[in-house]
Amino acid sequence: MTEKRIKPSYFLVHILFLLLMGAVFALPDKVEVPSHIPFAAAAAVIEVIVLILHKRENARDIGCVVFGFFIVWELFTSKLVAQANYLVPSPENVLDIYITDRELILKNIATSTGFLTAGFITAVASGLILGIIVGWYKGLREIFMPIVKVITPIPPLIYSAYLVALLPSFRDASVAIIFLGVFWGMFLSVIYTVSSIDRKLLDSAVVLNLSQPSIFIHVLLPYSLPSVLSRLSNSISVAFMVLISAEMLGGSSGMGWYIKYSTIYGEYDKTISGIILIAVYVTVLNFLINRLRKVLVVWENVGS
Repeated sequence: MTEKRIKPSYFLVHILFLLLMGAVFALPDKVEVPSHIPFAAAAAVIEVIVLILHKRENARDIGCVVFGFFIVWELFTSKLVAQANYLVPSPENVLDIYITDRELILKNIATSTGFLTAGFITAVASGLILGIIVGWYKGLREIFMPIVKVITPIPPLIYSAYLVALLPSFRDASVAIIFLGVFWGMFLSVIYTVSSIDRKLLDSAVVLNLSQPSIFIHVLLPYSLPSVLSRLSNSISVAFMVLISAEMLGGSSGMGWYIKYSTIYGEYDKTISGIILIAVYVTVLNFLINRLRKVLVVWENVGS
């Protein structure tokens, strides 16, 4: 029996965490920074997550990269410098923003979430329903497929400036931009999925004498669901990207506006905190989408 080797990353990630804590609390600050507690707490949360996911090698590797980056960031912004660099603020300055500016941040998150929810859900539902209909009827496929293939590759950001000027409110423009960014790819994917359905499923539906509505609900919808859910992670990233761009272009609230406003006025600690928050936000959404897929498409997990 061969002895299972413990990979270096198993210990390295925890060593880096301890080195980071040592750098934060043991080394003297060369420049004035806010409290170290928020930064240390954030690092501790990441360490707890790594401990929970310790059996996953990629989690440990990611933890090593994150803690290594934090050590370099801490050393070269507060411990080994003679004066503060306002373009590259210390992690303590960035984390402190989540406390001092929390009300405005929460307000902007709520605004962006509202826009994202309205546009994304509408786009996914429309793409699914219309995709099933067009994919099912050959005549409709022959009409719409050439049109969809032309429109789908157009970057949704191209619409942003025009829609902001065209529609009566920025909210309407944001929802429309998100809708266009998500709908066409989802629509095309469902059309392909339905048009390539296994004939045995359709033969079984005919044998059971199912009506057209029943075929749509009990055969085509479940058959299309895995394809839709597999695209959701990419779609949510695209939706958030176009939303942030639209908010930076013409918004007066939202995370994109927050980052643009902070950058214009040279508050780069707020800029970086906004960027980090967006990264965490999208990561959490993708995690929830993957969990949703496992719950809704239970047959994919059978035997895995």
